[in-house]
Amino acid sequence: MPDSPISTTTHDPDAAPAERGMVADSAHDATRVEHKPATGPLAPGGDASNYIYWQQHGGEWADEYDQRKLVEPRYHIQELMLAEYVERHAEHARSLGRKLRVLEYGCGVGRHLRNLSRIPNADVFGYDQSPTMVSCMQRWTDAAWIEEHVRLGPPTGSLPWDDGSIDIVYSCEVMVHVRPEDLPGRIAEMVRVSRGQVLLMEPSPHYRIVSGAHDGCWNHDIPSVCASMGLACEVMPSGFFSQTPFRIVVGEGHPWGEISPLRLAIMRRMESDLLCGLEEVSEEREGLRSRARDAESRLGESIESRRATAQRSHEMEKRLDDLQQRLAAAKASLEERGKRVEDLREEVREARGLIEQKTQRARELADRNSEITQRLEALRAELARLREQAEKWRESVRDSGAQLALARGRAASAERAAHAAAQRAAEATGELDRVRAALRSQLALAASLAAKRSQERHRDHAHVTLVEARDRAFVDRAHEIMRGGGDARD
Repeated sequence: MPDSPISTTTHDPDAAPAERGMVADSAHDATRVEHKPATGPLAPGGDASNYIYWQQHGGEWADEYDQRKLVEPRYHIQELMLAEYVERHAEHARSLGRKLRVLEYGCGVGRHLRNLSRIPNADVFGYDQSPTMVSCMQRWTDAAWIEEHVRLGPPTGSLPWDDGSIDIVYSCEVMVHVRPEDLPGRIAEMVRVSRGQVLLMEPSPHYRIVSGAHDGCWNHDIPSVCASMGLACEVMPSGFFSQTPFRIVVGEGHPWGEISPLRLAIMRRMESDLLCGLEEVSEEREGLRSRARDAESRLGESIESRRATAQRSHEMEKRLDDLQQRLAAAKASLEERGKRVEDLREEVREARGLIEQKTQRARELADRNSEITQRLEALRAELARLREQAEKWRESVRDSGAQLALARGRAASAERAAHAAAQRAAEATGELDRVRAALRSQLALAASLAAKRSQERHRDHAHVTLVEARDRAFVDRAHEIMRGGGDARD
């Protein structure tokens, strides 16, 4: 099993626990490894959720240890203390002509076994209830070594070693994960297989743990539990703040293997100095992270601004393309209208020529009308003279019967002449009416054509207005000519 969920805090390594005023953060290690509540079948002899948690999620702790050791020196100091302690006992066993047999109860991923297996004259063994944790040992050793030196079993079962077959049985922050009702049985089983001593490295009494982490943690009173079992338990000096070594001597005990108090003091000072430095590094790292988050936020805003700018640019390009298309259509329309204006100008020129022809014809007709009117007036004057002469003849005939017949003949002749003159005047008048009707028809056609051209010229080009004005002037002039001719006839 892994170490208990204990926080690290800067402290004076030589100060008493009461002076340090240390309390572990209740949320510190509980959030180090995320996990779900244990589910599934219970392991033999382990019917509690905290045991099942390690069986199912223990494999996650191989990487967790690597991460913690980067910022928490207590893991390195713990390994140093244990390695030196076992190495001293292995040297003593060599002096006695035998090998030192060491058993780690709750070996987990083999963090300590990896170091102790390289100590000369030491045979090391491990026991754990989590197959997921034991499988992680293949990161540093082979399957054959694991099969020979490591045993899997239930968390509350008997250990597969004979009584008194092990020199040192130790555990590092494993009892903190054992339920209070199971603790005496676990200590008794370790004492049973030991022939020298049992070493328990557990959270210090003054150090508060996270009770809800990993589905259950307890800071046991190890000396009191041992005393209730009739075992002598001594509290050994520690090289770091958060843990205390508890030693249970089995049989007559062994006086060797103590760690130098100077080395322990150096370890405590090292922990304090490293924690201070790590705290500063952590604060600096947090500052860098904060600046990085700010920079990331600004970068996100810049990217978003660029995206908005790109979107606006894209929309402007689309609008520009649309405007270019509309401009091209407008140019094409203007070109078409220009062609129509040229056509209209040509039609206006043709109409102007036609109007000039019609005007000339109207002038000719007016001149002819004037001539006919003059002839008609002359005929009327002649008729009046003849009538006057006839009247004179009638008066003359009244006086003379003989002259009556002659007068009548002359009157008849005058009447015939007058009739002929009247017939010629009627013919001249008919011809004048036909001429006027033709002139009106031509003028109406010219006016209709001028009005149509005027409407088209008004929509397409301002210059057509001048042409229309000229056309109307010609038409008005023709009307004036006609009106003048009518007055002359009447």
